Amino acid sequence: MADLNQSYHVHIYPDMGITLKRFYIDDPDELGTVEYWKKAIDELYAKMPFPNLWKDLKLELWHMDHPDLLNAAIVQLDDFNLKKDGAQVAAGLHYGNERIALALFSDEWRARWKPDPENHGTPAQKDIDYARSVLSHEVGHWYAREADLFELSSKSYIQKTTRGLFIELYNGDDRYDEDNHIEKFAEAYRATLGSKEVVGTLGNGNLYEPSASFFTLMKQIYWLNRNLRNKNISNFQLKGNYSQWLETSGLWFLPTKTWYALTRNWEKFKWVDGKWKSI
Repeated sequence: MADLNQSYHVHIYPDMGITLKRFYIDDPDELGTVEYWKKAIDELYAKMPFPNLWKDLKLELWHMDHPDLLNAAIVQLDDFNLKKDGAQVAAGLHYGNERIALALFSDEWRARWKPDPENHGTPAQKDIDYARSVLSHEVGHWYAREADLFELSSKSYIQKTTRGLFIELYNGDDRYDEDNHIEKFAEAYRATLGSKEVVGTLGNGNLYEPSASFFTLMKQIYWLNRNLRNKNISNFQLKGNYSQWLETSGLWFLPTKTWYALTRNWEKFKWVDGKWKSI
């Protein structure tokens, strides 16, 4: 058995700046190898290839019998509180600023809920596969935070508009309360931008095929909210595989109004002399 005072392994994927920290008991690879997790991470990154978006993400994998788990920050959350009977229900969590934690357990461990490093089990491959399938949902929570999508105090036109359009257009899952848009967004991210093993499906196994406009919205939310939140824009519209908006600039007494468009691949265009011009 490994030294339980130092039983974690840290790996940084240098091309993305993502940190993988595995809290193991016997061997780090009992939670899946570095290459195994890199496959899903690479697929997620390829769909949103913004280095600044990913560079500080920290992914934690916890063996459910790890002795440190009982005192880890994540156990204080309502749906993953190992000190409260019946509160261990989450398979993954987005918490803090840039952390995602995935717990590897079987149904038997979930029922037992109290870490036991002396009589620990070893995750089966199906447990590891299930944990990786949860990753896309948890990245969805993190993506929404990075896009400031649910920053309700914001007065930004684009943030309020993209949030409103998400609520209006998403129709994929009735497992959550009608106003639980945070969980619905995570499921929408899984189904539209998730890794190959889960994309096109919801957490309940149902298939989900987004409309063209909704898929465009999911691809663009981060870019739009990060780049347009401080600009004077109006008339934002989704047009299938692209979006467009009217931007006002210049002095208040001599304003300039210009139409812009953005494709799903974040190519920006400007309306000039009756046609779209790439910029």
